[in-house]
Amino acid sequence: MKINVINHQKICEPYIFEIDDYKNYKEMMNYLGYFNLIKKIDLVLSPSNELSLFIGNTQFTSIDYLLNYLLGKTSMSEDVSTSVFAGGKGFSMYKAICSSFGEAFERFVGIFEFFEIKQELIYGSYKDLKKLDKNASHPSILQNFRSEDFDSDQFVFDDFMEETTISWVKGEHYFSGEEIYFPAVLMLIYYKPHLKDEKRIGYSTSGGLTSHFTYRGGKKHGLTEILERNEINLTWYVNRQPKRIEIDQIKNPKLKKFLPYIKENNIQFYLHNQDQQDFYVITSMSFDSDLTQYSFNTGGGIDSDIEKAILHSLEEYVQSINNTRKIVYAPNWITSQFSNYVLSVEPDDDPKKFKTFYQAVSYYGLEEHKEKLNWYIKGNEVVKLSELAKLKNEKDIEEFLKKNNIDPIYFPYKISKRFKNIYISKVYIPEFTPAFIAGQPMLGHDKYETYLVEGTTYRKDILPYP
Repeated sequence: MKINVINHQKICEPYIFEIDDYKNYKEMMNYLGYFNLIKKIDLVLSPSNELSLFIGNTQFTSIDYLLNYLLGKTSMSEDVSTSVFAGGKGFSMYKAICSSFGEAFERFVGIFEFFEIKQELIYGSYKDLKKLDKNASHPSILQNFRSEDFDSDQFVFDDFMEETTISWVKGEHYFSGEEIYFPAVLMLIYYKPHLKDEKRIGYSTSGGLTSHFTYRGGKKHGLTEILERNEINLTWYVNRQPKRIEIDQIKNPKLKKFLPYIKENNIQFYLHNQDQQDFYVITSMSFDSDLTQYSFNTGGGIDSDIEKAILHSLEEYVQSINNTRKIVYAPNWITSQFSNYVLSVEPDDDPKKFKTFYQAVSYYGLEEHKEKLNWYIKGNEVVKLSELAKLKNEKDIEEFLKKNNIDPIYFPYKISKRFKNIYISKVYIPEFTPAFIAGQPMLGHDKYETYLVEGTTYRKDILPYP
């Protein structure tokens, strides 16, 4: 039986809710308020010359204060607030609010999963866990760094071997449900080592981390996130140009409506698929020649339907545009000042010190760095949209993974049990390259060597996507 909720009161909410969506939304609203976990969500409508899209930026209570309190520290020695940012977007106000809430919960609340489960972590090496008859992920499938990375005295991470001492968290395989222990530092978005001899084998990002009104919906979204990042990694870092898409024929009515905007702003779409051909990974981008800062805007999307993938990338593109345009057009707005704080970079800033993914877009939007993208977006092979639309491909991400004998690792965040209708979880797929921050690339996955263009070396410039 399907249950819906009818809304007769608030214009910012849809007329009809699915019951699970409604409960999730109302519960998240309980944590919004100046003296609450989420202080506020700023909603901004796009400028009149851009697509009509709402964007939201969240402001949290003091993460650093909470972390230091939970760690029992008397001074503010933990500083993570500058690297935690959450925002959302949507073609309706409600979608933008929900998107902002979802990202806030996955990142802000997700940070505190460490404190929820730290007593349940197992400490030791892979060999130690095998002696305890524990099923654990083998180090050979989780090599985040290249062997030459460890040659530098400045390198802060350690090689992951069977004898390496780390902390392990219990998860499960996505399809089989089989219990498996996985490195905590790769699964938890915030992690604090407990042992003096514990090694640093990598770090976690928000890739694969989701908040949703159903566990299954969140899991599936996390899977597509990982697949999208894998394809983008395997163009940029191995020197492979994506294909430029020529929009010659459109069937999707929503995309067709946006065609004049696409042409007016000279937005280009690129196809990044290298490792698989079932789910289209698309980026959209443009440059504004009149600006010397924030001139580059881009967005990404993934879907088994090529036109929907383009739409998803366009939505992210417009979010990028709106975040930067409000800084340019209304720099004194509080929301503009906050966005500028998160996004701003100077020409001589070291990308290795960037705190967020978003600063990479700002970096290539500076006059001094625009040309670094020329090799990537000029002279590309062209493929027609109509040709891509004819291809037959797998439509369901779970069926795609089963077909390729891939069983991801799934970790439902225990902190979700403190809520009734908010489900936070993370998935990890060792078969695909992980997301990482610009300052510390993780290029140890075998796929990089497989797809590296012959006669070239790994690209050292930062990835131009958030």
